[in-house]
Amino acid sequence: MLYQALIRQARKQPQKTAVIGERSALTYEQLLREVRQAALYFRHCRLGSGDRLILGIPPGPEFYILFYAAAAVGIATIPMSPSGSLPQQAKSLGAVAVAGDKKFLAKARRAGLAIRAAIVWDKESGLSIPRTSGKFVRAKAIRKEPVLGSFTSGTTGEPELFLRTVEVLFRRAKLGTSAWGVSARDILLSTGPFTSGVNAVYHLVVPILVGCSVVVLEKFDRRKAADAIAANRVTWIFAVPLIFDILARLPRGYRPDFSSLKTCSSVGAHLPRSIYDAFYKKFAIRIGQGYGGTDFALAFTVNRAGFPDAVGHREGLFPVNIVDDNEAPVREGEIGEIVFDIPRVKDPVARTTLENNIKRRGRYIFTGDLGRFDHKGNLYVVGRKSSLIKVGANRVIPAEVENVLRSHPRVREALVVPLRPGSTDEAVGAFVVRNGRITLETLLRYCAERLEDYKCPREIVFRKNLARNKHGKIVRYLFNSR
Repeated sequence: MLYQALIRQARKQPQKTAVIGERSALTYEQLLREVRQAALYFRHCRLGSGDRLILGIPPGPEFYILFYAAAAVGIATIPMSPSGSLPQQAKSLGAVAVAGDKKFLAKARRAGLAIRAAIVWDKESGLSIPRTSGKFVRAKAIRKEPVLGSFTSGTTGEPELFLRTVEVLFRRAKLGTSAWGVSARDILLSTGPFTSGVNAVYHLVVPILVGCSVVVLEKFDRRKAADAIAANRVTWIFAVPLIFDILARLPRGYRPDFSSLKTCSSVGAHLPRSIYDAFYKKFAIRIGQGYGGTDFALAFTVNRAGFPDAVGHREGLFPVNIVDDNEAPVREGEIGEIVFDIPRVKDPVARTTLENNIKRRGRYIFTGDLGRFDHKGNLYVVGRKSSLIKVGANRVIPAEVENVLRSHPRVREALVVPLRPGSTDEAVGAFVVRNGRITLETLLRYCAERLEDYKCPREIVFRKNLARNKHGKIVRYLFNSR
């Protein structure tokens, strides 16, 4: 399905640029030619359905070549950080193909992986794929085999590996294209690693599916990103909130040309209102939000119109509901767990996939997130169900306190955690990154004026920054042992 999508675009618009990297670019015709050569090499190495390709190279045209070549023969690509350590689950994969620079290949060997095929990548010369004679002809359509492995963010512990079949990945990209309205006229900017399932969908698959162009940064840098937007006339950014925060903080004297930029979509994590406001103030562009999760894919919902704080809507491709602990729908404005309503999903493939999801109970997919609807059916996420802080007989949603802290003009970021979790005197604590001068007493008083007493932090620790993973999410479990 993915390989066929590439063939269709190469036939329809062979000279259109498909992927623009930092050092090279490929038209659709060139991309297809390189993909076929790489697929021939995989077949020569007797690699196919059931095998795995660990891809430790930065985002760029070469990444697209190997991913689509692997998909053509049924190999599951597992993207990994070139410089980071290998997740534990990766070390148990056994015999694999590996692509990366010499250091990454050496690291894979030290981890005990049995490497059946090694493809060397170099920053200057790119991929070194041995040329194989012959013509690549795919023996059969690959639908049910996994072609992409994505790790969860690891913000609450060890990352988990989820494998997606080509059918599910293709369907997710097709539904996402429809929900957001991406077209062949768009030029996307890819700013994050493909270790994220969201980036893989919107930057690896969607561009090839609709036939648009994608500009790929190997590593995010705000000046480099701003220059890329201007030089390539980028129209759309799908990114995590951290990227929009960094762009909103470009120096005042630096005036990037964002005149081509029409749409911005925040995906992968909740977008704080402070980032939304700062970005809109600087560029007069509203940021839409999407809500989904690796562990309950394919389900997702989007707020395409850019309403502040809303992440989606009650209706859509995957209808949403809010339920209480007895799984009964709550009233408008009340807080409950966000669930996706499977019987109301119209797409038959998506509905069947969700019926087999481990998060399913009865008619619902349970997300573990707490949310509410407004009177127009817009969906708002208010926190994780598992992260509620127990203060006496009351329950505190950390996100509510975080929003109050972030609303202070001298606070850049905030993270709320339980103090003495599990004890009879459990209370609210917070880590705060300042945006200027502010004292502890001033911030505590600010909270007391806006929150009920039991919700107010009893301790606030100032930090220079909050640890984040490669997807831009705060690694919460590092702050929970207090």
